Amino acid sequence: MVTDCSIGNLLFFDGHEWITPDSPLLKGTQRAFLLNKKMIREGKIREEDICKYKKVGIINALLNMSGMIVLSTENIF
Repeated sequence: MVTDCSIGNLLFFDGHEWITPDSPLLKGTQRAFLLNKKMIREGKIREEDICKYKKVGIINALLNMSGMIVLSTENIF
């Protein structure tokens, strides 16, 4: 299962919405805020599912959605 990374929580974009793994190691404050505001949703994401997403973003307490690091999922593997 995909969880999060060493500097924050992950968000995956499928072309329509941002989805965060439903089993993070750390339930971050920014992640909780975005879930509460319904700006993102939780979902099961396995390593083999990553190719189904277009982008991956990293958020943390200091990086919200407008300032998050965003990479193409093509750059992951």
